[in-house]
Amino acid sequence: METSKKTNRKSRLLLGLAAIGTLAVASSFSVATYAQSVLDGKMNVVMTEAAPPKELEGKETVADASKQQNAQAESQIVFPTAMSKEQAEPFIKAATEAFKARKIELPQHGYWISSKYIDNESKDVQIDWYPNSFDGIGPMNDIEGKVYFVYFTKADLQKGTGEIQTVRVIEQGGMPTAASSAN
Repeated sequence: METSKKTNRKSRLLLGLAAIGTLAVASSFSVATYAQSVLDGKMNVVMTEAAPPKELEGKETVADASKQQNAQAESQIVFPTAMSKEQAEPFIKAATEAFKARKIELPQHGYWISSKYIDNESKDVQIDWYPNSFDGIGPMNDIEGKVYFVYFTKADLQKGTGEIQTVRVIEQGGMPTAASSAN
């Protein structure tokens, strides 16, 4: 009878170990794991509709040509382009004269000049004097010293003429931030 008890204990122990093993295996195959494996299987599959929606109406619309042109003009982004030395020279002279007329003295040393043309509707030219410590990259708020700006509109690069729109000098730390409003 004692052997029967030992056998009974052994079978219970083995049965308990089998149940624990089964639970361990079952827990690794949870619903979340199954759902993830389904998603992983569909990873590089593009799903499309087999047929167009039933409420699709076959109406043709004709847009007004001027509306299309306005939409295109609004969506175009115009980037400034660097001017050649010959193109910039008359604008730099005019900018220098504009500063003299306002009794603002431009520095003779320690600055570099940026000249940009913006080919938009108003044909803009921007002439800027930056301190040599500013390399043209990075936040403008970190510029040490003054920055001198002259903005021309209705510029003609061939003739070297344009209308002066803005003449500004900005002191160190006086640059407008992205959150501030432009004046």
